[in-house]
Amino acid sequence: AVKTAADLFPASTIAYAELRQPMALVDLILEHPLRQRVEQFDQVRELLENPQYTQVQAIVTLIKQQIGMKWKEALATLIEGGVSVGFDPKTEGFAVVIRSKNQQGLEKLRDSFLKLARDEAQRQGNKDPIKTVEYRGITAYSADQAKFATVGPWLVLVNNDELGKAVLDNYLDGNKNSLSSNKQFQASRKLINGKSTVWAF
Repeated sequence: AVKTAADLFPASTIAYAELRQPMALVDLILEHPLRQRVEQFDQVRELLENPQYTQVQAIVTLIKQQIGMKWKEALATLIEGGVSVGFDPKTEGFAVVIRSKNQQGLEKLRDSFLKLARDEAQRQGNKDPIKTVEYRGITAYSADQAKFATVGPWLVLVNNDELGKAVLDNYLDGNKNSLSSNKQFQASRKLINGKSTVWAF
């Protein structure tokens, strides 16, 4: 059976939300008729001309060159399958689980990000900012406080190791100890409107 994000979160998760069609929201924001009018406001124009914003744009351009995709195409590859977030009090952890368009595209984005971060650190004479560790045959990465791994089409981001292990265990072992096995969650799931973009438990 195809896994869902709820199959990956631990059963002890008490706050959970999912954005089921993230690209529809992105398209709404980018193509909304008010966007061009908002961009004409003096405050917004000042922000867009700010050196920090220009630097961010330069980084985005560099990323596009690195991955060989336009940024919207890359974003669609990354989040098209949905974005889910949850808090687990047992581990005091917060997780974001993203289902990408496909595993190959996700791994390309991951490798491009890692290369970009490492090349930039080397250019500035700094140490490798990315640490790696193996857990049950899966390579996990950490950069500062962020910890992440890719498994199949899934990108898993967590703020602590214990929650990360719980999510990966559910991916490898099935969903017997997952949020989707929670009776209350199952009952709430049955009430979902098929057209809803955002859903929370």
